[in-house]
Amino acid sequence: MSNFFLQAEEISKFYTSGDKKIQVLNELSLQVHKGEFIAVVGNSGIGKSTLLHVLGTLDRPTSGTIKIENENIFAKTDKELAIYRNKTMGFIFQFHHLLPEFTAYENLLIPTLIHEKRTPEKEQKALDLLEKVGLAERIHHKPSQMSGGEQQRVAVARALMNNPKLILADEPSGNLDRKTSQELHNLLKSFSRDQQQTFIIVTHNEKLASLADRVLEIVDGKIVEKS
Repeated sequence: MSNFFLQAEEISKFYTSGDKKIQVLNELSLQVHKGEFIAVVGNSGIGKSTLLHVLGTLDRPTSGTIKIENENIFAKTDKELAIYRNKTMGFIFQFHHLLPEFTAYENLLIPTLIHEKRTPEKEQKALDLLEKVGLAERIHHKPSQMSGGEQQRVAVARALMNNPKLILADEPSGNLDRKTSQELHNLLKSFSRDQQQTFIIVTHNEKLASLADRVLEIVDGKIVEKS
């Protein structure tokens, strides 16, 4: 039995374009401890987002295995994976993808309604998270009534709504100014530290990468550790 929280072994991912086969990940291996805060850096187009999608079970690898808590997650059917993903993982993207017709509070409750009923406990959890990310006074505001930084903090709270063990983020501060970005970075780091949640973050932001326990780069489809 492995002591790693996440273990990716010889992950390859190919795409086809016409007659061409494009290899993005090439027998990539990665081991992650519970509660680690990891940054994945590098130039655009080298496979960072592809790696995030595979680790998040949004896309199956062409070959290789991924184990989370010693469970081979791609042995599951697509339906089983969807349920597992909803209960185990949280996602934060560069564009917050909030539903514009719903308030901040309602946007947080949506993930809980996919496989469960709305409960007083879940409603309180949403309120608590919005307070933690500094939006207690914005719970009834819709996205159009909030700044970009506030919307992204709602997206962070939404990603954490189901107490995920693994949070995957793709350029989470890419559209924010420097001050707002730093506030968001510190918020993410605090959740990793205080809740022992594992974060894997794709970023070009050097300030965010400097907060990571480890900085990884994809080179020729494989992981290279930078620090």
